[in-house]
Amino acid sequence: MSDDGRDFWSDEIIVESVIEPEVILREQAGILAEKTKGIVRGEVETIEQPAEKVDEYLKPVFSTEAEFKQYTHTLYLVVPALDHYRYALVSAEHDFEPYPCHARYHPQTNTLLDKHVPAIMRCDNPAELVFWLATALKQPTTTRIIRALISRVNQPRQAVLASAKK
Repeated sequence: MSDDGRDFWSDEIIVESVIEPEVILREQAGILAEKTKGIVRGEVETIEQPAEKVDEYLKPVFSTEAEFKQYTHTLYLVVPALDHYRYALVSAEHDFEPYPCHARYHPQTNTLLDKHVPAIMRCDNPAELVFWLATALKQPTTTRIIRALISRVNQPRQAVLASAKK
């Protein structure tokens, strides 16, 4: 910063590293594959589409309405052994800026994940998204879905072992 009084820029302009929602979801996708030994994998799909609404302060940044974008990052549970079956588990949606984003738990909508965390939540920063995501991924419903998928993959193995014992 210049100390001769000629710096008129806001002190709030800082260079900081912001972890985008897509990165947070991709990290968890990789961890799931490790945890399930690849039986259930996480895949993040990003869809870019025209935004339905854009904050007023952003409108002068773009030259046409066609440039207004909305991004939806969805974490899918994918099971390669079941013909690459895909199940949408969670998603995060944002516009030009990564935050705020709206996180959604797909198995349960319009309900609470626990006493204080909604299934659909506005997250104003990475810490709020991480807190919400940790709550969503630890839900009994999430565990039940993943266990059911693993069980479906293991059924043919169990049948082969049972017939081999006869």
